Amino acid sequence: MDRAKDCRHKPAVVHGVAHGGTREWGRAFAWMGMPDPDFASSGHKFVADRIWDQTGLTARDMDVALIYDHFSSMVLMQLEDYGFCEKGEGSDYVLSGKIRYDKATGKGVNGGVPVNTHGGNLNEAYIIGMTHIVEGVEQVRGTTVNQVADCEFALVTGGPASLPVSGLVLRRA
Repeated sequence: MDRAKDCRHKPAVVHGVAHGGTREWGRAFAWMGMPDPDFASSGHKFVADRIWDQTGLTARDMDVALIYDHFSSMVLMQLEDYGFCEKGEGSDYVLSGKIRYDKATGKGVNGGVPVNTHGGNLNEAYIIGMTHIVEGVEQVRGTTVNQVADCEFALVTGGPASLPVSGLVLRRA
């Protein structure tokens, strides 16, 4: 933080980070008898639990979520794994509009958290999630195009793949 004071831009602080996963999760794609919690999961539950324990935060504390989205269904499952909604409720959560960003208010819709305000991999570019990190940094700095009002915390996820997956919480300095 001492070095960051001399930089040209406001810093984005890494508040928490976790990566890993379980070997069993990767088998869920081929083994339909996979037991919960691995079946119908993004593989992020392990990482989500670690990052929330590490930071003392929850999904409700996030102002924006930059969720790795190489497949749309994985966004639904990550919303569930990180606790934005209960398991099995990802579709209803999205359909309720809670992941939308309202440019007029600078907040989420219906009490939700805006997701992928930069467009995500499916809209902006597929550069292995790097654009998600850039958007998270810009959100907590207050310098992005679709700026969430008073953004203090940003969740950035990486993966999912069978191993590893990752989560990052950035905070405003």
